[in-house]
Amino acid sequence: MTKYILVAALLAATATSAASETIKYECTFAEGKLRRPTPTRVVFSVDPYSQYGELEAVEIPGVRTSVGPIKVVRNNLNVLSVEWSGQGYEFTAETKEGGGLQASPYLNVDFLRHRFSVFLKKRHLKANVRSESIGHRPLSGHSSGTCNQL
Repeated sequence: MTKYILVAALLAATATSAASETIKYECTFAEGKLRRPTPTRVVFSVDPYSQYGELEAVEIPGVRTSVGPIKVVRNNLNVLSVEWSGQGYEFTAETKEGGGLQASPYLNVDFLRHRFSVFLKKRHLKANVRSESIGHRPLSGHSSGTCNQL
């Protein structure tokens, strides 16, 4: 009986250390195109087995953002792709006063129906970020940048 308890404790300790092991990236991007709220800085982590990801920081000019879970779309030796919803995001007061809900500086954006994604080429740590309203793909914004593995 003691032998089984020892084995169970060893397995639990191994699983805990493996679960806490994540790969973290910090990416910076130029300002987005097409007047879409495109991130200029994103910090996220993913587990090595692509089961979960966490958005740790995101900066979008003129937008109050939040952090939370992200979806790992693809993770192999060459490419990492993640996406998340803009739910909970809102324009800052300054942006609203400047016309954020009208045509300037951003086109009409409904953050409940807005999605963000990062596509990272792992070999050179080059990345693209995309901002798109679900159902309005022609109005998607994008930008390129670089990432650092932390």
